[in-house]
Amino acid sequence: MSRILLSNNTLAQYAGSELVTYEIAQHLVESGHVVTVATFASGGDIRQDFDALGVQWIDLSAPPAPVETHFDLYWGHHSSCFDSLLIGRNLSADRIVFSSLSPYEPLECPPLYADSLTHVLANSHETREVIEGYGIPAGSITVMPNCITREWESHGLRRLPAAPGSWRSSPTTCRRR
Repeated sequence: MSRILLSNNTLAQYAGSELVTYEIAQHLVESGHVVTVATFASGGDIRQDFDALGVQWIDLSAPPAPVETHFDLYWGHHSSCFDSLLIGRNLSADRIVFSSLSPYEPLECPPLYADSLTHVLANSHETREVIEGYGIPAGSITVMPNCITREWESHGLRRLPAAPGSWRSSPTTCRRR
C-alpha cells in the first residue's frame, strides 16, 4: 500500500483539473493506496465526493500542520501547490510528477525546478512544446491527454442549474429557440 499525495490549486467545483484529480484519487483509493489531497480551497459537492473516498486533506491556505512528510508518489497540478508543498512545507516523495493541463494558464507553468522532478506530463503536444521551450528535456515530458469517464458527463449535468426556457443547448452551440 503506497502513500500518494495529489494536489490541485482548488477543489471547490466540478471543473477540468478538479475532475482529473478526483478520477486519479478514485482509481488510487480503489487500488488500495492511501491518498492525501492538497489544495488551497475546497468545498461544495466535489469536496463531499473526495471525502466519500476517505482521502486525507492538506489545506494549503492554513499554516502548516503536522502531516505525513514523505510520500511514495506526489502527482500534482499547478506550480503554486508544488512550491507550497515541496518548499514551504518541506514534503518529499520518492517519485514526483508534475502534470500541466494547459500551455496558456500561468498556474500550469512548471515550477522552476521542474528538471529535478521525476517526470513532467503534458495534456497535449502543444503543451509539451511550450514546456520544452522552458528548457525541460523532451525525454522527461510525456503527453497524457485529459480524460474523464462518461460517468462524469451525466454526473455534472445532474448538478447544472436548469437552463432558461428561452435557450436550447446542443453539444456544440447554444442558440435561441
